[in-house]
Amino acid sequence: VKRYSSGMYVRLAFAVAAHLETEILLVDEVLAVGDAAFQKRCLGKMGDVARDGRTVLFVSHNMASVESLCRSCMIVRGGRIEAIGAPAAMVARYMTSELIRDHGARDLLTHPGRTHSSTPLMRRVQVRSEADGVDGGAKMGAGLTVAVTFAAPTPLRPILAVTIKTAHGAPVCGVSNRWTRQGSDQAPVGEGIISCNFPRLPLMPGTYMLDLYLGDFADQTRDLDVITDAVALEIFPTDIYGTGMLPRPIDGPVFCDASWSLASAGPTP
Repeated sequence: VKRYSSGMYVRLAFAVAAHLETEILLVDEVLAVGDAAFQKRCLGKMGDVARDGRTVLFVSHNMASVESLCRSCMIVRGGRIEAIGAPAAMVARYMTSELIRDHGARDLLTHPGRTHSSTPLMRRVQVRSEADGVDGGAKMGAGLTVAVTFAAPTPLRPILAVTIKTAHGAPVCGVSNRWTRQGSDQAPVGEGIISCNFPRLPLMPGTYMLDLYLGDFADQTRDLDVITDAVALEIFPTDIYGTGMLPRPIDGPVFCDASWSLASAGPTP
């Protein structure tokens, strides 16, 4: 094996270990190498081993696979066990503590992304997934709330627009209550918190940036306060299809729900 690549070496090692029928199978980041077909076979083999009553100790940063394969999960930090619990809870805790520590909330008064023509009305933004209890991010397909605290010198009926962009700055989607007319008939207020609620975000895992636009229904021809790259949003993987597999990142930043059906055309001549 001295001329094997690192990927080939790991694939051979997994094949040998998986067929030894030991009581405990320890798998450390084996899914980090190999193509999609190899990863699928690994997941299937580990599932077979677990169903046979043997123990699989699966070490991975692939959150979708952890949720799909494991019945119990532990977080290890600095060589010590930090927490043990259900996979979904541990994944949420890990993502919050490790990947999105600098996300979630940001002061907007002195934000460098505010445009020069803006009036500084937006004071603070908070991004939170209530279902997962995570600040600054959400699992694939989960709901998300973007809450903006504002204060204006004269009362207004606020309009909030949110544009979600990829980490490279490409727009993915934009929403605004200017189009839905929600809040247009409310009494004007001088300050408050306006929230934009996404019931289900169809975003692939990764880091996204949010642009914020605050306006007034009294004058819909312009935005009063605009901040680009106001806050970061982390979408992290989950076993969205219950198979441990995710769409390919090269297929785009969003995923779609679909179903398949097969109709027989009759016997083949």
